[in-house]
Amino acid sequence: MLPSCEGSFVICGIAGLYARGGGVVSPRLVTAQCDTILHRGPDDQGVMTDGDFGFGMRRLSIIDIEGGHQPFHSPDHRYALVFNGEIYNFRELRRELQALGRVFESAGDTEVILAGYERWGDDVWARLDGMFAVAVWDTHARRLTLARDPIGIKPLYYTNQAAGFAFGSELKTLTLLPGMAFDVDRRALHDYFSFGHVRTPRSIYAQVRTLPPGHVMTIEASGPPTMRAYWTPAYHPSEPRSEAEWIQRFRDEWLDTIGKQMVADVDVGAFLSGGVDSSAVVAAMAQVSDRPVRTFTIGFPDPRFDESPHAEAIARHLGCHHVTRTLELADAQAMLLPRSSIAMTSRSPIPPRCRPGTSARSPRRR
Repeated sequence: MLPSCEGSFVICGIAGLYARGGGVVSPRLVTAQCDTILHRGPDDQGVMTDGDFGFGMRRLSIIDIEGGHQPFHSPDHRYALVFNGEIYNFRELRRELQALGRVFESAGDTEVILAGYERWGDDVWARLDGMFAVAVWDTHARRLTLARDPIGIKPLYYTNQAAGFAFGSELKTLTLLPGMAFDVDRRALHDYFSFGHVRTPRSIYAQVRTLPPGHVMTIEASGPPTMRAYWTPAYHPSEPRSEAEWIQRFRDEWLDTIGKQMVADVDVGAFLSGGVDSSAVVAAMAQVSDRPVRTFTIGFPDPRFDESPHAEAIARHLGCHHVTRTLELADAQAMLLPRSSIAMTSRSPIPPRCRPGTSARSPRRR
């Protein structure tokens, strides 16, 4: 995630609750869920309730700033959708749906997902090229559908208890709900200390799971939720190529992928460590962008762990507008201790080598 000018971290998030006949879901409760992830979406918030169901989202506006408000409703208001992520092939899908007679009211990817769902049902998920966690509510069938991207880039937690079915982009959207139990999963603790993370589909709580990557889940008014995989990895041998041909194909795919992920109506930046991977990403960004790339590095006072000089050298070579912030011991303590503010020291940014006049708006990451 990229820091804003104030040093906060931002990205979109969704949350919701389906009481499944257990009572009316209050807009205030769903708003409280969304408030726990305010840091993920500072630009906009939307909440919708429908009897025993409600969901909402916090938005970081990337594409279609004015027209992308969520929840997004179908023209007949049967379906409503909230979604965290970005769809890179939404323009191609939009043209395909327009050829089938769909008329669009917005310019972003959110409406394309919903229009695709109306047309193709759950077959739409395999058509999406992007990263996403999506929730679709069917007001007629009283059915909730959740879907997650094939690689699992976007998080999606859920819990199914007597008080209802709840979901969210972070655990804290669930733990505030009344009538829910949350006990530490000892197997998850074992995962964490063995592998450095909790393995899918577990979470740190025994009652909470993550929707596996490439899966779709359906929750009806009664009965257990159903889940199936809509995508599985498969290996298909390619025709023989020379080393030079493989290199060129990789270069073409790499630049095309980076270019798709830079589509935005706001500035896009990148974290830069100076290592091979982030340097390759920024180099590709610089090649496909028509303006200096904005890059950021977190440095450390101890030179044994500090990679910021390498990052600054790469940024200078690529003509990036670069900022380094040094994480002091007091900064780490402030992040770990409650009611403490984060204060970071900043070095002077490396000025861009290209034309002046770049935007001062905060960089975004999807």
